[in-house]
Amino acid sequence: MVVLSNQVQVYDLKKLERIIKFETVENLGGVAAVNSDKNQAIFACHSNEVGGIKVINFDRNNEITSIAAHKSHVTALALNWQGSLVASASLEGQVVRVFRTSDGKMI
Repeated sequence: MVVLSNQVQVYDLKKLERIIKFETVENLGGVAAVNSDKNQAIFACHSNEVGGIKVINFDRNNEITSIAAHKSHVTALALNWQGSLVASASLEGQVVRVFRTSDGKMI
């Protein structure tokens, strides 16, 4: 995965080809998260809207869940081990929110 200032690109290193590419809001800090479960690949990053999160499940044919998480820029993201939950914080920094990655519902 390559996280650029306004774009994310994901590559298959075995085939040396790009799997997916999409535009994001400005992300100068390279904010993104990957789960650590070797049996399921989940990736979270900025969406193309301020305060939004995009979650990609690579084991479900690159299924994408979009989450309207905050009103200001997302400054931190973390996934749990299984990739079933994503936590986020915003530029305002007063609230950490946790969402299910499967459907984007806030916990």
